[in-house]
Amino acid sequence: MKKLRLFFLLVLTTPVYSQVPVNSNNFNGATIPQKPEFESLSDSVFEKKLLQEVIITSKKSVSFESEVEIYKNIRAKQKENSKSRSASPALQSQMNQQAEQLMQIDPSHVETKVLFYDAGNYDAARSFALKEALNQNPRHQEALYLSAANAFVVGDTAGFAKEFQTLSAMEYFPSDVLCYSEDVIASIPQGYTLITHGRLDTYGFLWHQIKGARGDLFNVSLELLQSPQYREQMVKKNLRIPTTNSIDVDYLRNFIRLNPDRKFAFSMTLPKPYIVDFQQELLPNGLVFLYQPDASLEESYATNLHLNSSLKFLECGQKKDENYRFLMNNYLPMLMFIEAASEHEKTIDQTIKSDIEQKKQKIKKGN
Repeated sequence: MKKLRLFFLLVLTTPVYSQVPVNSNNFNGATIPQKPEFESLSDSVFEKKLLQEVIITSKKSVSFESEVEIYKNIRAKQKENSKSRSASPALQSQMNQQAEQLMQIDPSHVETKVLFYDAGNYDAARSFALKEALNQNPRHQEALYLSAANAFVVGDTAGFAKEFQTLSAMEYFPSDVLCYSEDVIASIPQGYTLITHGRLDTYGFLWHQIKGARGDLFNVSLELLQSPQYREQMVKKNLRIPTTNSIDVDYLRNFIRLNPDRKFAFSMTLPKPYIVDFQQELLPNGLVFLYQPDASLEESYATNLHLNSSLKFLECGQKKDENYRFLMNNYLPMLMFIEAASEHEKTIDQTIKSDIEQKKQKIKKGN
């Protein structure tokens, strides 16, 4: 039977960081002492000294905030690259310089320590900075997230679960993402390795695995592959990895080719450049693309029909967050595959056709 291959790709948005506003009327919250109507010479000298200290402190605060913002803008620019998770040498150098600058301005600040670790791209050798940050502020969400990631890259599953449970209790992970990841897990056949791209798809998947779902599945995160310790963990799991440390389109291509004995599923949140080389060997399977060079149309059609009727489509009884409605778009490849395969085989059922059309309209309205 003639095979039918479809290729539909969607990407995630990049978070936008906004600068903390500075109150110019009171030097960022500091109160300037008012001069009394009558004062002694000693009081005047003391007051001027105090005023100078307040101004210096305020300038230091403004400088620190602006330097943090510069760092975050560089990181955001790096994440815009749809062909690489690793920063270019120029951007990495800028991030390192900003991290050093923050260390010079205020080495004791929690944000300094968090961004020092962040600049290392999950290098566990910098984890001491996260421990210090969490000792100062145990509920700092970014420090907790990075601490969970650090535990994961070194294989500390207990530490990862602990930090992850804390983040979950703080509702760090949006309910829409967790609902979506339930459907991702349901879409993956037994024994597959799921390739994920960033935070949303990786940690939604891992959140459910912590709760005991689908221990037969394995995750490889392109985001975490930046870590030398994580790459070591992959080798211990009998995966062959490319020798380069730059995690980009070429890295994924070589990684897949080096592991022909593995069955791979690709998250639909991977940017198009990562999987364009595999498009002739991919088929949608619910919310993932399966790397199946020899899969039959009949088998894929039957599986997607079943998933179409069983997936939740972000309906988990949760309060909807409009910021994550874009995830609905990732159901379209499955729906369009069913339509095309049905028409190709002339087996379209009017009930199925109507159901698919309703879901497509629902997705369209959500955009």
